Amino acid sequence: MMDCDPFVTPIPSRSKGHDLEELMVFGFLTYPKRLNVLFCDAVKVWLILGYEDALEVAVNAALTAAHKQRESMIRYAATFVGPLEQLCEYTDTDVGSIPTTDSREQTVELDTVKERLEILLGEFRETESTSLLQSRNEMNSENETAVQKGDTTYFKSRYPNFFLLW
Repeated sequence: MMDCDPFVTPIPSRSKGHDLEELMVFGFLTYPKRLNVLFCDAVKVWLILGYEDALEVAVNAALTAAHKQRESMIRYAATFVGPLEQLCEYTDTDVGSIPTTDSREQTVELDTVKERLEILLGEFRETESTSLLQSRNEMNSENETAVQKGDTTYFKSRYPNFFLLW
């Protein structure tokens, strides 16, 4: 039999509680990166496909982000059109037509993408003045959950053919 010293605190074993706590901290630390991926996917889906849910997610993801990350997100969105213009110049498709899927059967006009970008940037300016809570109250519940979790697979699972190309 071993004698137990009452003044020595035993080292706690790694229980499920500690693992869960570590996962929560890990999730907290990776949330900005996941939110950024969700935002980028939302911007692509909104600008190329024009789906309103993507616009909603992009705006709310930017609002959720910290100030510096939000600025970076908005810069990404604002510079998205430049490479698309170059793509149109160097492809043999119709001038101004951008493929939307891997099959390249569907296209979107560059001017349409530019119009959507202006809408997106306008939404950023408009919602910066409103509260995040008000904006979230108006969100679709699936979109809200995606933003809250920073779900990086949200759009990729909804539009898999689109993400084969983009």
